[in-house]
This record gives sequence, structure tokens and C-alpha cells, in this order.
Amino acid sequence: MIVEILKRIPATYCQFFWLTLKLKNMKRQLCTLMFLLAIIPALYAQTANDWVKSALQKIDNKDYLGAIDDCNKALQVDPRYSSAFIDRGLAKHNLGHYDDAIIDFNQAISIDSRSATAYYDRGISKYHLDRNDEAIADYDQAIVLDPKYVNAYYNRAIVKNHLSRYADAIGDYDMAITLDPKYEFAWCNRGQVKVNWGHDADAITDLDQAVILDPRDELAYYNRGNAKRHLSRYAEAISDYDMAISIDAKYANAYFNRALSKYNLKRYDEAITDYDQVVALDAKYVNGYYNRALTKYYLGRYADAIADYDMAITLDPKYEFAWCNRGQAKINLGRYADAITDLDQSIILDPKDEFAYYNRGDAIYYLGRYADAIPDFDKALAINPKYSFAYYGRGLARQNLGNYADAIADFGQVISLNPKYTYAYFNRGLAKHNLGNYAEAITDLDMVISLDPKNKDAFNNRGLAKNKLERYAEAITDLDQAIALDPKYTIAYNNRGYAYYKLGNTKENYRKAIADYDMAVQLGGSTYKPAWTYRGDAVVAMDKATGQ
Repeated sequence: MIVEILKRIPATYCQFFWLTLKLKNMKRQLCTLMFLLAIIPALYAQTANDWVKSALQKIDNKDYLGAIDDCNKALQVDPRYSSAFIDRGLAKHNLGHYDDAIIDFNQAISIDSRSATAYYDRGISKYHLDRNDEAIADYDQAIVLDPKYVNAYYNRAIVKNHLSRYADAIGDYDMAITLDPKYEFAWCNRGQVKVNWGHDADAITDLDQAVILDPRDELAYYNRGNAKRHLSRYAEAISDYDMAISIDAKYANAYFNRALSKYNLKRYDEAITDYDQVVALDAKYVNGYYNRALTKYYLGRYADAIADYDMAITLDPKYEFAWCNRGQAKINLGRYADAITDLDQSIILDPKDEFAYYNRGDAIYYLGRYADAIPDFDKALAINPKYSFAYYGRGLARQNLGNYADAIADFGQVISLNPKYTYAYFNRGLAKHNLGNYAEAITDLDMVISLDPKNKDAFNNRGLAKNKLERYAEAITDLDQAIALDPKYTIAYNNRGYAYYKLGNTKENYRKAIADYDMAVQLGGSTYKPAWTYRGDAVVAMDKATGQ
């Protein structure tokens, strides 16, 4: 209908009408444009900086996914906002996504190559990926851009310490402390580096300052305890570990090192209690089991020690010391074949462990395989020519094979390395006795008795050597002492009886010879076979003797 009407209207009027319609349409478009312009500020009411501030707050609250979302929104507003890349990288780092974090830090650096923060944060992520040299390079650049960047020095020191570059690490901590004398972590960590470097006294000075700055820093007490322990100040070390544990009752390392200190003070049961706590807190703490086993072994609790070595080996099948020490514990229980199996494995894991060869040689020796034991003692000595126990073990094996001259040489090596090793003198004396060198044997036994005045075997053997030299009165004196030390010492009675018999001359000496022989037989039992069967001769001689 409208079209029809329009056809009847004059042309000029129609043009005016169309113009009116066009104007109305333009007004509608203008209104739409004005509406869009009005809502755009509403859509982007938060700036990129606002989103970044929100992201940082979420990072502080450990809402890392929320922080990433906020940084994404910031980048929608401003795709070249470097702070958004830095903070998104920080959130990803805290999620353990170090490679992704580095990509964001790279992007931030490409936008702003003078951002010290971006280099610093990238250095931290690279450190966590064990890209240590690259991390140091990033910290270097952060410091070039900002020579007063305290945390850059601090974190560069951490990496250098990790690389055992202790002097360089201390130099960086020095700078951090110079820039911020109240930077407690720097004092604490510098002290820790000095402990690692063996500068324990200097470390204590740093850690004293750390404790002053923060009396609740358990790590400072722990590190100071370590320094004092290294200086053999065990009681003081224990006090520091006590403080660390009072602050953090779940500090497994503090219990562990406190146990080490108690062990050194011979407080073995307390040490075991601490090791118990270590493995209760961390069931996979391998050294907790290992060191508890060492303590139990020292107390003669070999079966319990083996159980702990079992756990250590289960957790770390390549723990060579555990294999070696378990083998040693089995030797003490007489489980020689089992011990050899452990020591075989120990040697496979470390063919240069002289203790493993020595212990295996020891186990083979106890099986009576003296010749087979010698090559293991040889290998132990090839690795460590000053290993006195290996000389001693080889000497015993040679002595049992009747190779007394070589045994004497080995025992001599032991004595040169350890002049107070009683058993070396004793066995050298025995070997000399077996070669008929009785006077030299007596000299060695003199040394044994001077070192160990209650060694009954030394008195007996010296008495025996004096019998061989027909020094019977002196022999009786030695054998009196042996019997005084052990009134049930069968062999000593037999040897003294022989001395009385050979001394002879009087009925009293023969009576004493017969009495000693009878006592030896009585103590020795039905299976005892006296070395000298002189009783009958003593009875006959007593009847002929004129003196009382």
C-alpha cells in the first residue's frame, strides 16, 4: 500500500521523504556507534597493570593457575606488556613448569632487554633445570643491569655453592651482606658454604649473626651444629640441633646429625633413638638406616644391624658401603659364606674398596681357606699399602700355612704402621716361637705385656718360651700370673707343671708339677690331651728326690 501511495506523490516530495528516511537511519547508526563507544571502556575497565597486580596477589596466595589466567588477560589488553610475561613465568615456575616459565622470561627480555628482573627469574628456572652455567650467566646480566640487585648476588651464590665453587659463592654472599647487612639468609648461607669448605670456625661467626637476626631460623642452628660437630664440639652441636628440632619437630636432618654427635660421645642408645625418629619421619632416608646399623654393630647387635643394612640396600641397591658392612656383620655372626656373597657384590660396585677385599679375605680365612684368603689381602694392600689390618690378616693366613718368615714380615709391617697394636706383637712372637727364635719371641711378648698387663695368653706364651730356654723359675713366675688372671686356664697349669718338673731337685717341685698336671686334666675334661705328659716321670722323680 505504501508503494502505491508513493507513486501518486510528486517526485520532489518523494525525494524529500527518502531523505528523511536516510536521516533517520543515520541517526540509528550514530546511536549504535555511541553505544559501542560507551561499552568499550566498560569492557576494558581493568588495565594490563591491574591484571598483573591481581596476578601477583594470587601468586602470594599460591593460586598460580589464577595468576596465569590474570596474566593472560593482561596480555589481551597489552600483548607487549613485559611484566605480564615475567609474572606468568613466575607462576609457571612455582608450578614446576620451568621450561614454560623460561619461554615467558625470554619473551619479556625480547620486549625489554634491560629488565634485570626477567634475567634474574630466568636464572632461577634454569638452576632448577640444572642448567647452572646458564643460570649464572643470567644472574651476571641482572647484576650488570642493576649492580645493587641483592637477590641476584644471593642466588648466584647458591648456584656457585652447588658447583662447589665455595670461594666464589662467599664473594657473592659478601656483596649481598654489604648491600643489606640484615639479610639473614645471606649470613646463614654464607655460614653453610664455609662449613662445606671446611672453614668451620668462620662459619660459626656467620651463623651466630644469622641467629641474632632471626632466632627462629632452624637452618641457622642446624648449620652451626654441623660446624661445631666438625670441630668435635659435640655437646655444643647437640644443643644447636636441639634448637633446630624445637623449631621444626619434623626436621629429619637435624635428628640425623644429632645422632652422629651422640655416637661420637658414646651415647649409643640415644643415637639409635634419633635414628629411629629419622626413619619415622622419612621412611626412605637411606643413611638413617645405614648409620643406625653402624651403631647397632658397634654395640654387638649384629642381627639388628643386618636388618638395617637390608633396608638401606633395598632403598639403594648400589649402596656399596651397605653391602660391605653387612658382609662384615655376617662375619661376626659366623655366616661366612653369606658374607662372601655380600662382599662379592661390594667389589662389583667398587673394585677399589680395600675394606671389601679385606673383609672377604677375612671371611675366607675363617672358613679355613688360608691360601685363598691371601689374594684378597694382597688386593687390599695394592689399593692401600698402609692398610695395617690387611697386613695382619695376611700374616695370620701365612702363619696358619706354616709360612712363619713371611708372617713375621707382615706383622712387622703392622707394628711399623701401628706401634701399639698388641696382637701384632703377640702373633709375631708366636711365629718366632714356631721358628725356634725363643729369645726374640720373649721380646715381642714383653711388649704385649707392657701394652696389656692383663693379657693372660702373653704371660702363658712367655712362660712357654722361657721353658724352651730352660729358664724354669722365670717361666713359673709368668705362668703364676697367667693363672692369677684366669684360675681355669688349663694350658697354663700344664705349662707350669712342666716347669716345676724340669726345675726338679726337690719333692716340693715334683708335688707341684703333679698337682698342676692333675688340675690341667681336671679342667680340660676327657678330651684334653696335655702337650707334655710328664706326670708319671714326676712321680718317679719325686720318690728319688732327696730335698724337700
